[in-house]
Amino acid sequence: MVKKKRKQKTTVFVSLEGKREKVFLNFLEQLYKPNENNIHINFSDVTGGHSNSILARAIKSSSNYDKVYAIFDEVKPLSEEIRSSLSKVWYSDEFSSNTKDKDLQQEYNSANRNPIIIVSNPCSIDGFLITLFNKKLPKEVNEKNCKNSFSGMVGSKFNEETELKFYKTNLTKELLENQKNNFTLQLILSIFKK
Repeated sequence: MVKKKRKQKTTVFVSLEGKREKVFLNFLEQLYKPNENNIHINFSDVTGGHSNSILARAIKSSSNYDKVYAIFDEVKPLSEEIRSSLSKVWYSDEFSSNTKDKDLQQEYNSANRNPIIIVSNPCSIDGFLITLFNKKLPKEVNEKNCKNSFSGMVGSKFNEETELKFYKTNLTKELLENQKNNFTLQLILSIFKK
C-alpha cells in the first residue's frame, strides 16, 4: 500500500503597521485561501509604530518562519542601525545611503531572504491602494491627503466592515493577477502563495 505524501506546511509571519493594512491582507487571505495550500499565516499582534519597530519585529522572527514580511510606509525612513541589521540578515554589503527604503527589497534582496520588505508607496498604504484602483493621487502627496482621498473612495473614514465590503466589490483575483508590473502588489500576493 502506498502512503499518501503529506503536503509540506509553509509558515508565514507578517509584521505590519496598521488596521488598514490588516483589513486589506485579511481580504486577500479570504480571496486566496492559503490554508487550502497548507500555508499558515500569522499577522503580528502589535500594529502601529514606525518602520523601525515593524522591521525589528520581522528581523527578530526571521529564523522562526519559512517566510517573513515587514510591511510599512515610507513616511519615516529606516534608521542606520536597522539598515545595518537588515544587511546582516540578508547577507548583503551595507546599503548605499542613497537607496530609498522602498528600493531596498528590489535592489538588495532579489533572493527574497527573510524578512521580505514591502514599503507602501507613495507615502502610505492609502497611496498604494489609490494607485491599485487606478485613481489619481492628491495633488500634494502626503499621508493625510492620501488617507482622505482613500476614505473618499471607500465612502467613509476607516471602518473595517465598509473597507472589506469595498474590496469584495471592487477587487477580483483576475484584476490583481493582471498587475504583473506592480512590484509592491506582487510582493504582497507572494504572502499567500508557495
